[in-house]
Amino acid sequence: MVNTLRLSPLSELRRTPQPSGAHPVALGLFAILMTLFVAALGLHFFGDVNGGSPRVEVAMDSQDWDYHSMLRLLEGTSASPVVLRGRQEDRDQSSGTTSDLEYADLDNGNATVIRVVETADDGYDIVVDEAAVPEPPRVRPAASAGLSLVPNAALVTRGPYGPLPIVAADGRRPAQVYARPFDRTDTRPRISLVIGGLGLNEDATQRAIESLPADVTLSFAPYADNLQRWIDIARTFGHEVLLEAPMEPFDYPTNDPGPATLLTSHSPEDRADKLAWLYGRATGYVGVMNYQGARFTANEAAFGPVLEDLTARGLLYLDDGSSPRSQARRLGFAAGGAVAVADRRIDQRPQSARITRALEELEATALADGVAIGVGFAYPMTVDEIVSWTETLEDKGLVLAPLTAVTISESN
Repeated sequence: MVNTLRLSPLSELRRTPQPSGAHPVALGLFAILMTLFVAALGLHFFGDVNGGSPRVEVAMDSQDWDYHSMLRLLEGTSASPVVLRGRQEDRDQSSGTTSDLEYADLDNGNATVIRVVETADDGYDIVVDEAAVPEPPRVRPAASAGLSLVPNAALVTRGPYGPLPIVAADGRRPAQVYARPFDRTDTRPRISLVIGGLGLNEDATQRAIESLPADVTLSFAPYADNLQRWIDIARTFGHEVLLEAPMEPFDYPTNDPGPATLLTSHSPEDRADKLAWLYGRATGYVGVMNYQGARFTANEAAFGPVLEDLTARGLLYLDDGSSPRSQARRLGFAAGGAVAVADRRIDQRPQSARITRALEELEATALADGVAIGVGFAYPMTVDEIVSWTETLEDKGLVLAPLTAVTISESN
């Protein structure tokens, strides 16, 4: 089962019935006094309010301040609670997604609670404990829908900002291991849909994950808060996922895709640093799709090394097809990588009739060429139109397929 991740206040995870009876104010004051007394004893004898209880302490550095790194640090420990000792300066240098909140890793109604606690010496403790979850998570798919747990230890190595994807020693690639399974003996023409821009709007992201068929590939913005959480939930619902790489448009910097934008002016070192930041945002993705980037994807000297790096890491690349000057197909094939170019943006104008027409044009492309790829955004209208449209495919002799099923050949 794929674990999902949600923010959950500790009070909800450990809710207990309120005491009943006479004199509630007196009882409350007595409870407060007893709590302060126990805390004082703990601090006096042991240095913290958990003084005297069994615990394991694990040191952290700036590269460990994300959820999955924390879980890897806990491997092999059996005590509960476990305290991960971290310093403020390390946290400031990190790109981890942990905040001063509690995280619950849900698994069959139990939770691993990660609680960030500021200490008196200007450091932080990450307290990890087991707790019961009184309610099911807000999103829960059918048990058979989910994809494999991430990260796969064989497919990551440590990077400056988080885990970096790699090809495993036995040759397995993230684009294979994290792909949604598909029956490759199915000879019907295939249509793949990729819905992007996810993670920035909670309601739109959750609606897309829950409503769209699992064979729709989802693409996430790297700037999204709790990105790993969203990817975990998407994979729980059976969707394979992509990361979006911000790339330089022709009107940059008037049109600025953000601080992580890959620029044609970057040195090899700058480019490698931007890619390391992008890769380190999360794990479990099969590849990368451009966000904007008309100037960047037309520049062989800048774009070529990016495609070579993606290939070396076992990731695929999807070009959204928005720029006719993109060198993605030529440079990607030259690098020996798995590359696809979208045939159509289905919601350039989010109007029902236009989306329907674009989907019909994808059908025609698939019937003519055997495959077709469409990209879109998580507009409510787009989601609704896709859901209705996919119900008609079987009668038309077509099949909806994840992106990996139209990008990677059986020999791969």
